Amino acid sequence: MEQLLSIRSNPLKMDLRINAARLEITSPMPSHTMRRDRGGVTMRSTQGKMHIDTFEARSSVTPTTMRMIEQAAAKGRNAAAQATAQYAREGDMMADIHKNPNSIPDIAAMKMSSLDEYGLGFLPGAPVEFNYEPATLDIQFQVDKLTFDWKVNQQQKRFVPGSIEFVITQYPSLEI
Repeated sequence: MEQLLSIRSNPLKMDLRINAARLEITSPMPSHTMRRDRGGVTMRSTQGKMHIDTFEARSSVTPTTMRMIEQAAAKGRNAAAQATAQYAREGDMMADIHKNPNSIPDIAAMKMSSLDEYGLGFLPGAPVEFNYEPATLDIQFQVDKLTFDWKVNQQQKRFVPGSIEFVITQYPSLEI
C-alpha cells in the first residue's frame, strides 16, 4: 500500500545582512584666489651740466655802464687823494730847499718815474668760474608681488551606525 498522505514542511529561509558601523569623512577641495601686483622698472636720469660764469672776467675787460661809472668815480677819488698827497710832499720838499738844494731835480725824477706804468687793461682781471653738476641715473626695480588667499573648508564627518537586517526569503509552509 501506498501512502495516501504526504506531508512536507518547508523551513523558514532568511538572509542575514550585517552593515558595519562606519565614519564617513568628506573634505571638500580647498580653493584659493591669487592676486598679482605688477612691479616694474623706473629710471630717471639727468644730464651733466656745465655752468660757466664769465661775467666778472668780461666785466674786467669791458665793464658795463654801471661798473664804468663806479670805476671812474673810484679812480677820481683815488687820483684826488694821490694828487693831494703828492702836492703835500712836493710842498714839504720845496719848503726845506735850504736843507736839500737838489730837491727840485728830485721832484722832477719822482714825476718821471710815475710815467713808467703800463696799461695792460685788455687782459681779464678776474677768472672765469666753472661749476659742473655730474649726470645722474636712478634705477628702481620692484618685483611682482603674488598674494594667495586660501579658503580651506572644514571636514564634514558623519557617523553611520552599524545595522543588522533580517530578510526573509521564504516563509515556513506546510504542504499536505
